[in-house]
Amino acid sequence: MPIEYWPENKPFQDCRHCLRPLALFPVIKTQPRAYRIMSVFSVGKNVTALLALAALLSLSLSIMHLRVLAAVVASTFLVRGALEAADGLAGLKSGVDFSWGNMRMDKTAKRSSWAKIAIGLGLLGLGLVGIGAQ
Repeated sequence: MPIEYWPENKPFQDCRHCLRPLALFPVIKTQPRAYRIMSVFSVGKNVTALLALAALLSLSLSIMHLRVLAAVVASTFLVRGALEAADGLAGLKSGVDFSWGNMRMDKTAKRSSWAKIAIGLGLLGLGLVGIGAQ
């Protein structure tokens, strides 16, 4: 779906169709300068997954203590839960869902959005319990 309008000098823009925040990311090796448009929710989910993997790797290499790992995992749960819940709310409002590279615009989009909200709230709860246990 083509984007008709992007304001100059603004890296972030809301999609008018799916109501999700989008961001411009420069593609490194292109001339002239090219940009990739990505969902902020997708980028955030990928970053939290990388943080969790890095924490587990540092634990396995005995670089990180278990208490620090618990704090990192709890904060990752908080961020990921907020992203999932916000993505689910945007899906309920717009009727459009993006999951695993697929775009849905029917009844399954609403069900997926409700599932994302439930998963997000569960992750937020787990993150709060983890932070509270510190």
